[in-house]
Amino acid sequence: MSDKHLVADVISTGQPDKGQVYHFSNLTDAEREQRYGRGDYSIDSDIIAGSTVTIRFRFTVGKKEMSQNSRLRVAWRWPFDWADLQKTNPESSNHLTVKAPENVHLAVQYEQKGNLNPWLHNIDLRVTQGHLQQGDIVDLTCARWQAPTFATLDGYFLFLVNIDEDNCWFRLSDPPRFNIIPGPPDHLIAIAPSDGVIGESSTVRVRAVDAWENPTSIPKPQLLCQKAEIDEPGACDKYPVWEFPVRWKATGIQRLRATCQNLEAETNPVQVYLETPEQRIYWGDLHSGQSEIGCGVGTLENHYAYARDVAALQFTSQQANDHYITRAMWKHVRSVTPKYNDEGKFLAILGCEWSPPTEDGGDRNVLYRHDEPRMRRSGRFFA
Repeated sequence: MSDKHLVADVISTGQPDKGQVYHFSNLTDAEREQRYGRGDYSIDSDIIAGSTVTIRFRFTVGKKEMSQNSRLRVAWRWPFDWADLQKTNPESSNHLTVKAPENVHLAVQYEQKGNLNPWLHNIDLRVTQGHLQQGDIVDLTCARWQAPTFATLDGYFLFLVNIDEDNCWFRLSDPPRFNIIPGPPDHLIAIAPSDGVIGESSTVRVRAVDAWENPTSIPKPQLLCQKAEIDEPGACDKYPVWEFPVRWKATGIQRLRATCQNLEAETNPVQVYLETPEQRIYWGDLHSGQSEIGCGVGTLENHYAYARDVAALQFTSQQANDHYITRAMWKHVRSVTPKYNDEGKFLAILGCEWSPPTEDGGDRNVLYRHDEPRMRRSGRFFA
């Protein structure tokens, strides 16, 4: 089962005493649509990171009638940094308008931080006059809206309805996801291992990034260094990164220079030894963010691949808060993590974030030295 389906397969998501999203994985899309309605949006299939776009959302009401104080909501996860919306100036960017059926009035509120963890950002519509019945349509338009600044293949919105004036939100069937793609190259980044040995082969990674630091495609660059033998590069599988095999010919502090079209970059300094040193320098990130299993975005596979191939780390872990992770998700994490271990080159460490309330100690990184079928939780307050 994929990461997104593992999330949608749980009964509900949310914090105690706050909003709960009920996923209804036991219902078919047709059953969910008939009972609770449908959510759609019109959007370009690909959005350039940080650009402005106009998105039109549409709710079609299902069999469950929505009377006074019932609510509709479009929500998105906290990493998606869509710009804050405004309703006062139609000529300005990020303008939100809503169209409802005659005799129905909706109170419209944009919330930068709502109560549905991890879908914290939302547009909330409350029925204050009249009622919505089966087949009614509510349209929202977000005009000239500044898009998120990070590239991802997993852009999406959550469509929700709240029928009974409580904290229970029902998830409608998800429309297709969309891509947020990088913009044009802005500058180059070249990363080499921090140390090397004469005759030893190393990998130097070169990438171009856009203005928001998203890796973006370029033709094959050149890599230059008089004190190293540099072979033809290969292209990375998942990301637009060029990987150069390098063998050192001279000891001391060395740097390499990468060029492509009108862009150039110099690598970090590399200490080259005559013989293998007793201790070596490795770079990693043990709190390297979260994927969709957790409160982040994207797959666990992409998380590890990005750390290895783009960030050029030698070790990392995935630290989803323990209260987000079901048994099925933990099994998935345990299955994916060891696939990225490559002895002497990259270490993917099984882990989670031990996450009691702040007053009880707050978040801690947990790293497992071996496979662990049982995840040690901080508590059951999210159960």
